Amino acid sequence: MQDITFCTISLKKFNIMSLIYPLVFALIGACVAGVPLGLIAGLLDTLIFKNGVIVDIALWIFGVLWAVMLVLCFISFFKVIDELAKTIDALCVGDGKQLQNIWIVLLLNIVTIGIYKFIYFYKLQQRLESRAHEYNEGVLTSPSNLLLFTILSSLVGFGFLVAAALIIEDANQLVYISNDENTFETKEYQNWGIQDLIRKLRYRY
Repeated sequence: MQDITFCTISLKKFNIMSLIYPLVFALIGACVAGVPLGLIAGLLDTLIFKNGVIVDIALWIFGVLWAVMLVLCFISFFKVIDELAKTIDALCVGDGKQLQNIWIVLLLNIVTIGIYKFIYFYKLQQRLESRAHEYNEGVLTSPSNLLLFTILSSLVGFGFLVAAALIIEDANQLVYISNDENTFETKEYQNWGIQDLIRKLRYRY
């Protein structure tokens, strides 16, 4: 009989909102910075310069600002997926497998014109499914169903979020069981600390 090695470290649960909060804050940040910038530029051009140069500069600055925020959101998203993959590695310790670094995954995804992400998410879920029975648990979504849902949702642009949400749901089940077995408190993964900020604002008001 094969010996099974179980995770002995405290693991954090994940929330799908960890992926969405940065995008929401980027949109709000762009509006908060962009609207006053546009109004001031329009006012200066109307009253003083009257040649549209200031408005053009303001639009260029807004474009750069929005691009930077989108890049930060992109990095934030992959950071969550990377942490999720590390958690799955910890849950499946001892099975002789190791998930790839997220930046290698990104590179392969670019080379394959977006196809590799389907393979990667499938491998994440397959790894969870192969080990779930050792935790006396089963996955809610099979790897093949996850692949199907991801492909279909990708047609409308939400493939990443759907795949991450389904994997998070199953990973969290095993995280709770692992932490309970090790008598650890289950804390939530904080992406940029945004959840903490929202929680404090909610309690304050």
